[in-house]
Amino acid sequence: MAYNKNFYQYRFVLFSLGLFLNACSYSFSGSGATINKEVETIQIEQFLNNTISPNSSLAPNFTKKLQNIFRDRTSLIAVEDSGDLVLEGEFTQYDTEVININNDRAQGNRLRVKVKVHYRNKKQPTKDFEQEFETFEDFGGGEILALIDPRLIPLIVERLTNEVFNKIYNDW
Repeated sequence: MAYNKNFYQYRFVLFSLGLFLNACSYSFSGSGATINKEVETIQIEQFLNNTISPNSSLAPNFTKKLQNIFRDRTSLIAVEDSGDLVLEGEFTQYDTEVININNDRAQGNRLRVKVKVHYRNKKQPTKDFEQEFETFEDFGGGEILALIDPRLIPLIVERLTNEVFNKIYNDW
């Protein structure tokens, strides 16, 4: 008989917890991101590449990755215009620098990339921001950037898109 009593108590607790979470003003996705229930749509404009980057896929890859992250980690619906949330921006830096010199030769280089993001939240305008996000990837002094760029850019795009997402939904 004690088994049945514990079983029903357990079910009652789960039911109560479910009602409580349903009544909260925020819903939660599997990633831990909080999303105001009033926000239903997101509009992600094509990011521009305003750098001297020889990589013409940098901005389109970033935009696509950002769209995928919001699709996969939130319940927001992507729209072409009039989104509750609007993301747009441009790449402002794509530079290399020598980080390690030995015997007057570059032993290591760094590719540094910056993206400026303009974020508007039409439901909560106090959350709007304009911010630059920056990251880098190091590579060997003897490597040619044009040849390793296809390997570096996905790493950089991954880092930058995660930083943007975390700024918006986890307020990091």
